Amino acid sequence: MNTCFTSVNSKTLSESQRDILDMIATDRHLDEILCAICQMLDAQSPEIFSSILLADAEGKRLLSAAAPGLPIEYSQAIHGMAIGPQEGTCGTAAFRRELVVTEDIALDPSWERFRSLALGHNLHSCWSMPLLSHQGRVLGTFAFYQNRTHKPDEAQIQRLGCAAQLAAIAIRHECDGRSLEESEQRFRSLFTYNPNPVFALDLAGRIQNANPASLKLKPYTTSDLIGHHFVNLVIEEEQQRVGRHFSAACTGEHQRFEARFRDASDMLLTMDISNLPIRVNGEIVGVFAVVRDISEQKHYERELSFNACHDRLTGLLNRVTLEDRLIEGCHISRRHKRRMAVMCIDLDGFKSINDSLGHSFGDQVLIEGIRPANTPSWPRRQRRWCPPDLSGHHF
Repeated sequence: MNTCFTSVNSKTLSESQRDILDMIATDRHLDEILCAICQMLDAQSPEIFSSILLADAEGKRLLSAAAPGLPIEYSQAIHGMAIGPQEGTCGTAAFRRELVVTEDIALDPSWERFRSLALGHNLHSCWSMPLLSHQGRVLGTFAFYQNRTHKPDEAQIQRLGCAAQLAAIAIRHECDGRSLEESEQRFRSLFTYNPNPVFALDLAGRIQNANPASLKLKPYTTSDLIGHHFVNLVIEEEQQRVGRHFSAACTGEHQRFEARFRDASDMLLTMDISNLPIRVNGEIVGVFAVVRDISEQKHYERELSFNACHDRLTGLLNRVTLEDRLIEGCHISRRHKRRMAVMCIDLDGFKSINDSLGHSFGDQVLIEGIRPANTPSWPRRQRRWCPPDLSGHHF
């Protein structure tokens, strides 16, 4: 017989219940707690043999969990019994989700599969109560066996109900703890292995935790980042704006914005930042900052915008953009009653260059011809002089 709950015979029922609640509160192993509950009931009523079965993960079968007063061979034989309308007292109780009483196992039709087994171990009656979660899911069953045919009275049913409630509390506590641990592991995985930098900030904006990806922003170790203010990671001219977004997140408003950082090589990066409030028991206790590098995306956007308005060969404004500028200039001149001048440059004799030296050489002459004097390395995107688009026109 299992002796995990010592000196139970010398304790009152209320003392034993307090001890079990203390075991639950201190996170003792579930098997040990369930065994102690059974021993508590067995010690108070020597004619009773308590048994606890737990539902499997699919909720289709019952698995032996604790039955210190029953023969080991019996517990092993019923391990994995199905939950159904004709599956003994416990399988039926789990199926119906209500108390089921078998006064005489020898006569009960639901005991057909296990009748010889039970009678062979001198078990003649069984009463079973389902253990349910807060959501109504079957967690298992709590049962009383006796060596005689017997129908329980109100006091025995109440005792069974109290024991079942105690067992359900222990199982729920175990399930809740397991779910919490799993949730924490999932969160840690999402935080740790996220390819984007993630920061956990307190309400003052100080970094409480940072994932490994955050280290590419600055040549720090994680411990170097802890305690520093998040806005110090962005360039100085944007810190005030980033601070305003953080303050809004502290009030519960999800924020998404862009800001510029410098990486470990002092390169300027454009970042997409999401500030997410951290809520614990309905109270905001901090903010998550999820940072995504969109520098390359912004570069392509600038390239597309530039190419849409400029000629690829010369880097000057193209015909469509020039016409838009002329229309806009006419409107402004008309509105302010001013005059607008337009200068057109015609290149004579350019066809001979293309014919004699080739179009590629002619294109190069065009590029060199529009470049202002004494600026051999003038970047194409910084040009401000905007003559008509001459690319593709060979004279």
